[in-house]
Amino acid sequence: MAEEAARKTADLTLQEMASSTGLDMKRYDRQIRLWGVETQAGLNGARVLMLRATGLCNEVAKNLVLAGVGHVTVADPGQVSQEDVDTGATFYFRAEDVGRPRAEVLVERLRELNPQVDISAVCVGGVRDLGADALSQFSFIIGTHGAAAVRAVALDTPAPRTLQA
Repeated sequence: MAEEAARKTADLTLQEMASSTGLDMKRYDRQIRLWGVETQAGLNGARVLMLRATGLCNEVAKNLVLAGVGHVTVADPGQVSQEDVDTGATFYFRAEDVGRPRAEVLVERLRELNPQVDISAVCVGGVRDLGADALSQFSFIIGTHGAAAVRAVALDTPAPRTLQA
């Protein structure tokens, strides 16, 4: 009996804390129980910039969105190619997406996973157009296509594309 009462009290406390931070208790229940409301609130306040819509970006962004990171921006000035669809590394790209902006397509599909996360795309001009002030608003900037791609995004040039067998 005492254990059950303590568990109910702990559940109530978690719910009160979650509601005071504006977190969706149902959506993030397991995570909150694992690392606590404060950590989940910290995730909710994080802002992440992903450079290049690659297979790695696809996977990392998916996990961040499902975890409830507050804001994710995907920056990629390229278009979805048939090669992107054929390799399947970025599993959100479909045949009907060929010719569309890569970042835009990825963001559309990520939004379906968690509508509570603010997700945006930077498609034209690259990161340079954001400027230093905008870049400083991100908690984390993650390059997902190697150092050459990070430099290419910063300089608004096409990233080198390599396929490995």
